[in-house]
Amino acid sequence: MSSRQLILLVFSILLLGSCSTVRKMGLGVASPMFVDALPVMEQEALWDTFRDSTLGNLKLAEGLLATDPENKDLLVSVIKGYAGYGYGVYETQYMVEKYAEVEEPQYRNMAINTYLKSFNYGLAFLEINDIDFDGLKKRINDNEDMMSYLDDNLSNNSLTREAILFTAQSLASLINLQRDNIALVSYLPIPKAMFDWVCKRDPEIAHGTCAVFYGSYEAGRPAMLGGNPEKGKAIFEKAIVKYPSNWLMRVAYLESYIVPMMDEDLYAAEKKVMKTYEKLFEKEITRFPGNKPDQHFENKQLRIYQAIALKRFKAITKYEKDIF
Repeated sequence: MSSRQLILLVFSILLLGSCSTVRKMGLGVASPMFVDALPVMEQEALWDTFRDSTLGNLKLAEGLLATDPENKDLLVSVIKGYAGYGYGVYETQYMVEKYAEVEEPQYRNMAINTYLKSFNYGLAFLEINDIDFDGLKKRINDNEDMMSYLDDNLSNNSLTREAILFTAQSLASLINLQRDNIALVSYLPIPKAMFDWVCKRDPEIAHGTCAVFYGSYEAGRPAMLGGNPEKGKAIFEKAIVKYPSNWLMRVAYLESYIVPMMDEDLYAAEKKVMKTYEKLFEKEITRFPGNKPDQHFENKQLRIYQAIALKRFKAITKYEKDIF
């Protein structure tokens, strides 16, 4: 079924009015198809197109979800979608504001709002599985107890793992963007336990997202606050070798370790590699059909990861003289 046919089906479902049985039967057909269509968004190579087209799809998913609030397929779609949009678009645009030291950064607030949407849908997913945020907070000082709480109530399947992963990402990002909020920062053990739960079961999920989190988690906190920047550096360097085509690894390394440590030698080395990737990417997006792609582009699901990485890298290079 084409995207146009899927949209027509969705609107037909939404127009069915009070006939809830028929409506849910229609959703039973549409929601899995919507989830199956999401990987196409990950294949988008143009950042501008991703920015302009994704929100419409997410609002459509929310419209579907409003008619069946406990539809897990749709819940995971909006959890993942808003988490990805918050990171890939608004937080990426906020990087320019941050390095430019803009007094009232509008994109920071937009990123926070978008992560909140993802997190609230994540809470709804948890509630369906008999997990509430208060229950997590009660266990905040005991990682093993929190892990057991999750394990006792969650199924170990791909849909659940994605829901927990991106709920955790959104909460961690909310904390990172609001480090001056001490009460919020105190919740950091919660996304850490959620990542632990997911990454223990599926360490390769989302093209190495676990490594990005753990590297940032260690490198982004000073030793006096329990962090270990050198351990974070080691995690990133290992992940860069393991996931060479997920360029977000290198950019996260730049953001979380190299820039804060003001390591000019490492920056120069990573900049050289990323400049090479920029040229490869420009060649790829204009590649004539039938010509063999570079090995970095064999996995189409990494297209948007690469596009976001290059966009964030440009924000860093634009202000490199001010940073170093």
